[in-house]
Amino acid sequence: MLQVKAPDHYWNERGIVRQSGSRLKELGDRAFIISGKTAWDQVSGELTAVLQEQEINYSLNEFSGSCTKEKIDSLAEQAKGTASFIIGIGGGSALDTAKAVAEQAVIPVVTIPTVAATCAGWSALTVLYDDEGRSSGYLPLKQSPKFVLADPAVIAAAPARFLAAGLADTIVKWYETAIHITPGATGALDARIGVRTSELALEIIREHGVPVYEAVQQGKEHPAFADVTDAILSLAGLVGSVTGGGGRGGFAHIIHDSLTWIPETHHSLHGEKVGFGLIAQLFLEDKREEAENLSAFLNRFNLPVTLEQLGIENNKEEQIDRITAKIQLPEAFLAKLNFPVTKELLAQAIHNADQLGQQVREAAFHLN
Repeated sequence: MLQVKAPDHYWNERGIVRQSGSRLKELGDRAFIISGKTAWDQVSGELTAVLQEQEINYSLNEFSGSCTKEKIDSLAEQAKGTASFIIGIGGGSALDTAKAVAEQAVIPVVTIPTVAATCAGWSALTVLYDDEGRSSGYLPLKQSPKFVLADPAVIAAAPARFLAAGLADTIVKWYETAIHITPGATGALDARIGVRTSELALEIIREHGVPVYEAVQQGKEHPAFADVTDAILSLAGLVGSVTGGGGRGGFAHIIHDSLTWIPETHHSLHGEKVGFGLIAQLFLEDKREEAENLSAFLNRFNLPVTLEQLGIENNKEEQIDRITAKIQLPEAFLAKLNFPVTKELLAQAIHNADQLGQQVREAAFHLN
């Protein structure tokens, strides 16, 4: 069974928040806002003006930390019966929380991403953590947000590190989806749509990713900025929002989830962890040359390509054992792959990814 979940409307347009008044009014006259402090500072001027013009009352709920089940439950109880719709503002955790709160409260949600670090503004999925920032599962949602309001001026003003993390998270989509495709086979239309969509996103990033990232670092505008952020926010979101009868997964995210249980990595962003995890996945697939190319490409965005960059500086082999010990490998998932995977092979792949990353960084240092 093929199912596609997408927002009713997605905009990536300068000044879109200021232009959204009539759309927001369609949803009701009581807005329940979930926003990070920095994100609120960025958009509150335009948003509050719109809400006042449309005579929409609002309550502001400041968000910080990780998206947890406890926060979702508490905010949903507050929103039920008192709000017409939710507005989520910020990065992935704030937006994921807002989407899950809206689903529990059975009201629409509008997302305003202020960074392009993930596809959370679009996706019908909430990534859950515990209070310590450790992965605690995924919550599939019945639908994507009603509206996505992405303002490139706001997103471009965020530190370039967030854009780099979004590029890595989007690159991962193609590699994780492609391992579920058997050439010449029929069926698995959701995965095939995902491969074609993520391939387009990958093409955009390969062509424009570096100059767009460098322009953001310098506080400049690049003509391809909208294309690159659309690849992160909408194309990557669509990849995960087209589903079929069976589940899909990839080792970049599996390794990411396990890395969150290592306290030393908690300063690293989601995309930074999955980028490193993807290099390890390529070693699992016995694609060393591709791993070398990817590691060098990610390094151009100052993304972590070594364990040390992720925060793991000492006792690396012991830490690798801790990472693999946390990973579960269901037989049904392994049976679909065309390459072998064991805990031992996973540990070796992570070790190889780290060693390669060190070589890539050393070579880049000498070139500079």
